Amino acid sequence: PECGRKLTVGVLHRVEKLADRPEGVHPVERPGFEYIIPLKEIIGSVLGVGPNTKKVAAVYDKLLAELGPELHLLRRVEPETIAGLGEPLVAEGVRRMRTGEVEISPGYDGEFGLIRVFSDAEREQLKGQTALFEMLVIKAEPVREFSEGKRTFDGREEGNEGKDAPKEELDEVQRQAVEAMSGPVVVIAGPGSGKTRTLTYRIAHLVREQGVDPGKIMAVTFTNRAAGEMRARLEKLLVGVDDLERLRVGTFHRIALELLRECGAEEKTVLDELEARRVVGEVLGENRLALRPAQALEAISLAKSAGLNADDLEEVGRTAYRAYQERLAAYRARDYDDILLDLLLLLEEEEEILARVRGRFPHLLVDEFQDVNAVQYRLVMLLADRGRGLFAIGDPDQAIYGFRGAEPRFFGALRRDFSGVRLFHLETNYRSRGNIVRAAAGVIGHNAGREEMRLRAVQEAGPPVRLLSVPGETAEGIAVVREIGRMVGGADMMQADQGADGGRSFGDFAVLFRTGRQASVLEECFLKEGLPYRLVGQRGFLEAESVRQALAFCRYALRPEEGLRLLHALELEMFAVGKEVRDEVRGRIVDRRGMDGLSAVAGEGLERLEKAVAEYRSLKPEAFFQKWTEENGAADRDLEHLVQVAATAESLENLLDTVLLGQEADYERAGDGTARGEAVTLMTLHAAKGLEFPVVFICGVEDGLIPYRERETDLQEERRLFYVGLTRAQEEVVLLRTRSRLRYGERLQPGVSPFAWEIPGDLLIEERLEPPRKREDAEQMSLF
Repeated sequence: PECGRKLTVGVLHRVEKLADRPEGVHPVERPGFEYIIPLKEIIGSVLGVGPNTKKVAAVYDKLLAELGPELHLLRRVEPETIAGLGEPLVAEGVRRMRTGEVEISPGYDGEFGLIRVFSDAEREQLKGQTALFEMLVIKAEPVREFSEGKRTFDGREEGNEGKDAPKEELDEVQRQAVEAMSGPVVVIAGPGSGKTRTLTYRIAHLVREQGVDPGKIMAVTFTNRAAGEMRARLEKLLVGVDDLERLRVGTFHRIALELLRECGAEEKTVLDELEARRVVGEVLGENRLALRPAQALEAISLAKSAGLNADDLEEVGRTAYRAYQERLAAYRARDYDDILLDLLLLLEEEEEILARVRGRFPHLLVDEFQDVNAVQYRLVMLLADRGRGLFAIGDPDQAIYGFRGAEPRFFGALRRDFSGVRLFHLETNYRSRGNIVRAAAGVIGHNAGREEMRLRAVQEAGPPVRLLSVPGETAEGIAVVREIGRMVGGADMMQADQGADGGRSFGDFAVLFRTGRQASVLEECFLKEGLPYRLVGQRGFLEAESVRQALAFCRYALRPEEGLRLLHALELEMFAVGKEVRDEVRGRIVDRRGMDGLSAVAGEGLERLEKAVAEYRSLKPEAFFQKWTEENGAADRDLEHLVQVAATAESLENLLDTVLLGQEADYERAGDGTARGEAVTLMTLHAAKGLEFPVVFICGVEDGLIPYRERETDLQEERRLFYVGLTRAQEEVVLLRTRSRLRYGERLQPGVSPFAWEIPGDLLIEERLEPPRKREDAEQMSLF
């Protein structure tokens, strides 16, 4: 050095001096690893901007919304799939990352090293050529190759996965069920046995091998989300098939509503549960019936699900039922249950319409058949005719909706009511580790009168089920977030430096619970710890008055021709009109006189309403309710939750359909402060049906919650619900019970759920967690 002093050496010099083997030598049995570049940095390299800019965030959110978690996208998604979403340069960047075709500029003291996916020259060359990018072959000479031998950049053995990997196969029983064509086909599919795969391959077989027009197929799913996923799978299986959009896929209620409209049935306003409860309240008051609206509506709904009418009920129920139906008729409205009943009545009374519908849909496939109710079963009987095109699949051991009128006995009724039934049992579990399958079988085996299933696991045993005993509900939430932090390798740098296990991502976890009330404490713990999460199946915020008002305005904005929507909008405080005007509107609805000339009567309230509608109508769902919140309910938590749900909706119509027709699993919102991307899933046990996760936590495994004892419940159904929770797990199950829990203002000391003790003893490990001891205050010792 010019200064004449000793040369300052860097860290690498010290590393080389201490190394005990020459450069380039690697242990033969070293574990596999992967080099990953954050997706935002790849996008930033494509756009020539920083990774934290709005441009990058927009592309990042779009890709994660379409393709799932970031880690999965970087490691597994085919570049062609990414390019198909209009991002060919990002696709090329991901390909280069995997193969090591990146430019590395090493850093030095005071300067970070840089990894560039595209050089500046390449970026300039590619500008304006994205439409032609698929035809370009651009070779970049990597400064340094990460791949060695036959191992690719992402650590996989070359050729094991990729374009030439074998397609998803069916096992022998699945194949037989898919290809069975004579007589009704009934498939009893245990958890993790490929039920959805079998159902989608059945449709693909009908179209590809049997030449069935997609428009001749009706597939009934349990949730709207399941319908969307089925369509996505079929689009991959049936690439190039014309008219695939004509395939009728949806829930019973969605398909029934479509058929009512297509068959020319009377147009009626469809009420959601809370709107129906409001109408029930009107008639209870007028008839002086000592019933709560929610209680009366639940009883009426159960009667309708069973196919009963007013005359089948006792006196008070009969009066309430009849008065309610008369009021609905006056309002030209139908409730959720009437959607199916109206279609059933139409098909039973109009033979010509029934024949036309049967002719349009000779192939009927029904998923989750264990959860159909009496009216739905009668619809299946009508539509399936003699059952030649009927395909019913489900699992009686997962029947968990008896409280809504569903009955698993209809699985057996199929074999009685149709001749020539072809019965198949899917008993190979591909999802869960062996110990999870054995544990679940030990529980469900205690249900009497069930059809025996010999479920077999193809995976190795894995770890036993853990049962954590914690002091209270807050400690329960803390235990969950800390377990997750340990498994992902530390939710923060401190945890990661303290020996955390690592190896998992946040999307690998589901936290399940019996009731929605349990979610609030868990959510607080996730917020405090800073863990990303999403809530599925939580609909309680919809009952808040502020949310009801926002939805009432939205419904009128979309359907101003429906008189009942106008009436509800004019009852809102910001557009309030006098009782005389509301009575006038109600009278016009009942008398079917129309609303012509109403503005002269309603005055400024209607004028304000129409002006507001004009401002809102063109907004997208999130912006619509964000604007409403800012103008009418700032800092309202329930409205904030509505905005979060609206952010996941494709349109305002889609959002209102979800509120009306959605099951629990159709409701999803990101946790406060959680961006889109990988997140822990918090959901009720009911909402978890049909899903799977590597690690599942079940909270509140206590007598009183599981089984639920705050109202009359079916013990066998409660056991089935716990069985559903256990079988969502692929690799690990962690149960949690509190030794003290607050319920309805009373502090209780619940015992462990009796279902937990039904797990074979060699598969259950109990752990007792204690609160940390408070450190005693230090005392200054005397020197004398």
